[in-house]
Amino acid sequence: MRFRWSCIVVALALTVCSHSILAGDPDLPMLRATTQEFLTLWYVDRAYGRLMDFIARDNEFAPREGRLQFRLAEGRSPWMEIFQRAFPAEGPRVSSLKEAIQYSFPGTGGSKGLTSLNVTRGLLLDPFAIVDPVSVPPGSLFPQPDVTPAQRERFDAVAKYLDHLRRGYQGKMYLVLYATRGPQLLDEGVVLYWIAEGPAWKLAMLQGTD
Repeated sequence: MRFRWSCIVVALALTVCSHSILAGDPDLPMLRATTQEFLTLWYVDRAYGRLMDFIARDNEFAPREGRLQFRLAEGRSPWMEIFQRAFPAEGPRVSSLKEAIQYSFPGTGGSKGLTSLNVTRGLLLDPFAIVDPVSVPPGSLFPQPDVTPAQRERFDAVAKYLDHLRRGYQGKMYLVLYATRGPQLLDEGVVLYWIAEGPAWKLAMLQGTD
């Protein structure tokens, strides 16, 4: 959860274009259902252990050559640290996902629109937006695409992995954008990077603004 605040706010604030999920990739309803289940387990049920079933084999913390290795005390998964850190204080739990997250930011950031796949007749179907990464402004949620090999080599670990996702999962990746709103939650914007692994959608990366 280490992305630049300005990039996520600009991306979330852009107008969501109407594009029905029913008219797109036949796998997108599965992604929508997977996202709903994942976010409910996280923010409503706080079933942290079950969330690990949604993590991709190719994820931001998977060991690979040239990547920064993340080591936490007692060998805990970095993912578990992220999930639990979303709740800095114990308190009453929400009863529905809509009480915990929303897709709403002030301003528009301009007239350019993201392509959201869970919009029907101009209405967002969920408290999150499923976004086609092709519609994301260059340099916002991914590194700039038009760089030299030398410039790409100088990317930090996070940028290198984002570049890997963009280049390696074209047509097999979607973003989910939302902001947390619950009384016991961190106040932040969140971007989930979902990739297709076999017949399932799996979470490869999570970026937040805290």
